[in-house]
Amino acid sequence: MEALQCYDVAIVGAGIQGSATAWYLAKHCGKKVILLEQFSLNHTRGSSHGETRIIRYMYPESYFVDMMTHAYPLWHELSRDSQKPILRETGGITTVKEVRPDLKTMKEAFDRRQLPYTLLSAEDIGRRFPGLQYPPGWEGLYDPHSGVLSADLARSTFQSEFAKHGGTLRPNSPVKSIRPGAEVIVVLGDGSVVRARNLIITAGAWSKNVLSELGVHLPLQVERINVFYWRATNPDLYSRQNKFPVLVHYTDTSHFYALPIDEYPGLFKFCLHNGKPIESPDCRDKGSHDDGYLAGEVATLAAAIRK
Repeated sequence: MEALQCYDVAIVGAGIQGSATAWYLAKHCGKKVILLEQFSLNHTRGSSHGETRIIRYMYPESYFVDMMTHAYPLWHELSRDSQKPILRETGGITTVKEVRPDLKTMKEAFDRRQLPYTLLSAEDIGRRFPGLQYPPGWEGLYDPHSGVLSADLARSTFQSEFAKHGGTLRPNSPVKSIRPGAEVIVVLGDGSVVRARNLIITAGAWSKNVLSELGVHLPLQVERINVFYWRATNPDLYSRQNKFPVLVHYTDTSHFYALPIDEYPGLFKFCLHNGKPIESPDCRDKGSHDDGYLAGEVATLAAAIRK
C-alpha cells in the first residue's frame, strides 16, 4: 500500500521549482521521490503558469549570476532529453541611467565568471535595436545568452521526465498536516499518508501556510503581479525573428521587463517586475479592479513606453 512506502524525498508543490527539483533528484541522484501538488497540474493560481519567462545571466546580484552558470547547462539538458524547444537564446539587454551602479556590479560579476557581454551607449542601443530609443545618459549591457523559457512547457516537461525516471506525481493532494521526525509524516487532504526521510517545500505563495505546520514562521509576503500585452504599431521591430532581445529596464523608481513578440501576434509583453502585496494567494483576484491599482500600473507602463 502507498501509505506504507517510505520515499527518500517528499516535495510539496509542483510548480516550476518543485518539478525541477524532483526531476534532478530522480535523474541525477537516483532518489525515490514523490511530488505533491494541491491543485491540478495545469492550474493557473500560482506563478509557474503562462507561455514565457525570461532567462538571463544579467543580474546585478552576483550570487544570481553564479547560480545561472549552474542552471543553464541543466536547462539545455532538459531540452536535449525531451527534444522540446524549452529555451531559446534571443540575447538580452539591461538598460539603466549612467548614474546607477547596476551595470558596474553586473559587469564585475560577468568578468569574474568570464561571461561574454557588450556595453552599449544610448546611441549604440538605438542603432542595434531600432525599437529601443534612449536619450543621452542611458547605457546598456548586452548578454548574448539571455532568452526566453517556455514556462508551461518547461513545467510539464520536468514532470514527464521526472516520471520517466521513476518519480511519483500526485496532483489534487493538498497537505493537511506535517509531522517531522526520523521519517516525515505528511497527511493529505483525503486522509492518506506519505512517509519520507526528507521533505522539501516549494509551495510558492503557499509556503507560509505549509511552513507554519512545522512551527516555522517567516516574514513572507505574497504579491499579485499583473501581466500586460501591448499592441505594437510596428511589430517587426519587436519580433524574435528580427532578433529583438529580452529587456530589463531600470528607472529611478521602477523595474520593468519585456520579451520579444512571440506568444500573440502583434502583442508586446511589457510589465512591471513587482506587484501589490495581498493577504493570501487564495484571495488573489479580490480587489484587482476596484482599487485603482491596476489603472496606476497601466499609467506607469504607458509613460515608460512613451519615453
